[in-house]
Amino acid sequence: MKKKYSIIPFIILLCFLNLNCQNTKNRASDTVSSEKASSDNCVNNEFRSSDISLMPEWMPRDMAVFKVLHPGIVVWGSDPIFHINHLETYKKELQGFKDLGINMIACNVWLLTATEEYLYHNPEYREAVCRDITGTPIVPPWLDGQYKGVKPYWGCTNNPLFQELLIIKARLGMAHGATMLHLDDHLGTFSCAEFAGGCFCEYCLEGFRKWLAKKYTPQELSKKGIKDVTRFNYAELVKASGYTTKKAYRDAV
Repeated sequence: MKKKYSIIPFIILLCFLNLNCQNTKNRASDTVSSEKASSDNCVNNEFRSSDISLMPEWMPRDMAVFKVLHPGIVVWGSDPIFHINHLETYKKELQGFKDLGINMIACNVWLLTATEEYLYHNPEYREAVCRDITGTPIVPPWLDGQYKGVKPYWGCTNNPLFQELLIIKARLGMAHGATMLHLDDHLGTFSCAEFAGGCFCEYCLEGFRKWLAKKYTPQELSKKGIKDVTRFNYAELVKASGYTTKKAYRDAV
């Protein structure tokens, strides 16, 4: 996976939704009535007040137990990363929803972490994570699991490699039967900045430099003590100001 993407996942969401809605419209005359009701909603890009949504974090052995609810939407489907080694099972799971007459099925794309197991088997993604002021990888405070010593490090949504993984997951979901995308923890690295003291990775520091250069003139930056924005390092400024630990930085901000 050497190619880097600059597109954000939200653009993918809109593209897939528009494409799926058009395809659903073309197939509407061939679907049974229960499927048509759901596809009409997709074509109109709206939900009915009577729609019942499923959030199947764990699937029952017999999906027919969902039938009594007359669901029309799966809003929180599985993230393909949990099925990466058995995608046919994932495809059957999504097909099970379609067999119930559900046509609006979301693929969950988790923007928070690549998961501890995936990080264990794919160590290169451990470099695509959020880091605190000391350069230490950050773990979301509410995730306490680990896999063979590897923790669920916070993926940095400014890192091209992690962006690429998000796109791969979205494509896998759509290719195996999902008709929508659910962006889970959609704020990505912004949440890390707000709740966990990050991110100070090279991509976030570079992004901040570009933002400064776009927002301020060289003269304005000079007045702020930044003589050469291309060499400015926000992390070094923070540490030089006395905030050398994650706790000190978080307390300050």
